[in-house]
Amino acid sequence: MTTAKTQQLHSLTAANLMSRDLLLLPQDTSLQDAARWLIRNQVGGAPVIHASGKCVGVFSAFDVLKIAEHSNGLTKTDHREVPITCSFQAKHHDSHGVETTTCILPPGVCPIQQMQMDRDGKDIIQGERALRDACRLCFDTRPGSRF
Repeated sequence: MTTAKTQQLHSLTAANLMSRDLLLLPQDTSLQDAARWLIRNQVGGAPVIHASGKCVGVFSAFDVLKIAEHSNGLTKTDHREVPITCSFQAKHHDSHGVETTTCILPPGVCPIQQMQMDRDGKDIIQGERALRDACRLCFDTRPGSRF
């Protein structure tokens, strides 16, 4: 039996849910800066525009994951704090109020997740500190980088 709310949900279109205030990335933005920009703005992707204003494509968090998967290591690590919010994280509280942050991507998709699994494939990225460390794996933090 279909409820009224389910019927309403099925009648929605992408236009009903889309963001009207677009965040745009200039096409000459470096991969590193574009990935950081997605995290800072808490978005999963954005149109990429030419200097003339013409849209030349779309950059997404998935693009970063694809590159990271095929890379032998994008990063060097340092001790700067890294924001812990991205499109692929969820926070949970247990019955004692302890907060755990976990990756919501399916197993095997996220390269960070692959590097942070135990031998049985159990996700061990838990807690803010561990997640910050995992996020550092995705960013080159050379002097002069803007993060």
